[in-house]
Amino acid sequence: MINSLLSTNFIRVVRVPISKSQILNYNYPDTRLRLETIVDIAYGTDFAHVRKTAREAVLGVEAVLDDKPVDVLFITFGASSRKVRVRWWIADFQDKWHMLDEVNAALESAFDNANIEMPYETYDLRMHMEDGGGIDSRPKPAASNEHQKDDPS
Repeated sequence: MINSLLSTNFIRVVRVPISKSQILNYNYPDTRLRLETIVDIAYGTDFAHVRKTAREAVLGVEAVLDDKPVDVLFITFGASSRKVRVRWWIADFQDKWHMLDEVNAALESAFDNANIEMPYETYDLRMHMEDGGGIDSRPKPAASNEHQKDDPS
């Protein structure tokens, strides 16, 4: 079994006889880590403006590595928005949660300042009101034809 830790080079090999074998490590563990977050962007928003604003916001966070790329990727169409993945690198994987907080806050602030809408999911709820003013959730019986009641045949 081989496990990898996100975008770093940690590999764990389980149940492999290595006690009598020579091990060559060609790849030292790297403390750098690539993080990502998903943001929802309103339909109709200029995506080039979203990319520029997101990159500037992420690179404005002090501990983000500026020698690594900041990716802003349009992933999919959502019900109420476009899903955008933002990825960046940090120097130390132990700062993961703190850096997610810092970058998410920077993105929200930058999008607010740039008038980029981040909508939340919305739902339409349709209700049928009965004559008595209440809400009737029971299914309606099939309509009957009055003329068939009087027909003897």
